[in-house]
Amino acid sequence: MHGKSARDWLDVTARSSTLLTQVTRLRRLQSSFVRHAPAALAAAANVSSLTDGTLTLGAANGAVAHKLKLLSTSLLEEFKKQDQEVKQIRIVVQGGQPALPGTPPKRAQLPESAIDPLERLAERLPDSPLKAAVSRFAARQKR
Repeated sequence: MHGKSARDWLDVTARSSTLLTQVTRLRRLQSSFVRHAPAALAAAANVSSLTDGTLTLGAANGAVAHKLKLLSTSLLEEFKKQDQEVKQIRIVVQGGQPALPGTPPKRAQLPESAIDPLERLAERLPDSPLKAAVSRFAARQKR
């Protein structure tokens, strides 16, 4: 059984050093992105790669990608301050990331005084899809 030669170990060490340099650079750019992007965007996107001066940002969905595109000029300036190799930004939509965090939409709530008339209306209507819809709506408003 032969062990690794000195050259093999040096090659592995050189590749590891290059990889470590790239990872460090990407982590620094990711930190800059988190500091300068709005919090909701920073949570729904990330720095993916830096190749030939093009920094790729991965977006959770099309809406996030669009917002990043609108901010790309100011983000590019910040990235250039961090890494002189950054010349442009490319934004790609990546699946599997969470959508923008936020508050769920508010449910419209009728006042109590409006629910009784809806129930009476539903009772007077003939059996139909409209009657079923009004009844369901009134029941949902009671919850």
